[in-house]
Amino acid sequence: MAIILSELTKPQLRALRLLGESGTSRASKVLSKWIHEPISLTLTQVDILELSAVPDLVGGHDVMIVAILLPLVGDIEGNFLLTFSEGAAQEFVKKLTGKDAPPLAEWGEMEQSVLQETGNILASNFMNAICGAMGIKSQPQSPMYAWDLAGALMEGVLLEYALEGDEVILMETTFVDSSGAIGSDSAKVDLFLIPTPASLETLIKNLGIV
Repeated sequence: MAIILSELTKPQLRALRLLGESGTSRASKVLSKWIHEPISLTLTQVDILELSAVPDLVGGHDVMIVAILLPLVGDIEGNFLLTFSEGAAQEFVKKLTGKDAPPLAEWGEMEQSVLQETGNILASNFMNAICGAMGIKSQPQSPMYAWDLAGALMEGVLLEYALEGDEVILMETTFVDSSGAIGSDSAKVDLFLIPTPASLETLIKNLGIV
């Protein structure tokens, strides 16, 4: 019988949120060391979504977004996905490099690599927190950068999972530095853990031991 995320018990959902908060705490420390300035990540929401709802959540099917995708291998397989609005992407590059970011159409390797490394830090620390508490292993692979319409991008990323399951785990995160939320509305980054059906079963079963 397939496991459905929306049928998680309240204790399991609390455990998932606690693991997400542990991940944000770990990632905050690593990012602060990287940019030599205090920066705090706050987990503002943990939710279960249907795949079909994701494009609307990240801005709408016809809105351009930036995404960082990291394949996962190990006991938990699938993808870890970060999505930024265009404004958020530029705010992050400005904050992490100390320079104004050019229009996205002019982005080169440096701008892309800043967001890729941000994605790597977030994915690694979230997965370390989740898997460490469960006594299992999963590692993100090399991050991939994409800039496209939300509908087209999400369709390409999620197509193979839509054929097998229809739910993902959302972890909405806000970045705050010493002056407040980075870019106000632009501070929000949506993180999606998209496990394969088999890995989802592993994840949910192990939530019971956290």
